[in-house]
Amino acid sequence: MAHDHYWTFYPLLTDEICGISYELERLDLRVERQVPWAGREAMRLVGVPPVIEQEWDPDPLSWGADEYEVLVDAERRVLLRCTSRLRGKDFDALEVEEIYFEEQFSEEVFTSREPLPWP
Repeated sequence: MAHDHYWTFYPLLTDEICGISYELERLDLRVERQVPWAGREAMRLVGVPPVIEQEWDPDPLSWGADEYEVLVDAERRVLLRCTSRLRGKDFDALEVEEIYFEEQFSEEVFTSREPLPWP
């Protein structure tokens, strides 16, 4: 369990943790192309922030970027990568390295009282 203020508070903001559509709608956004990411096909979207940043909190994007890039899974429409750039260089990124859908778990995962072995 997290004892840090940030992590104990953040999960309560389900609208922010589950999506970033509000932040993306404020960008001058364009669809670039389809690219592979984390073993999935993803759509690459690139956007620039508004000229006047009135009351715009870009979280989870980073302040000060002159360009943002997001990769969205082409089939499932989930966010795979979110990057903040300044003068063409990444300075912050949140990304998925592995993702699985419809993975089958054994019954033991939900009934065992012992921790599962770490791979």
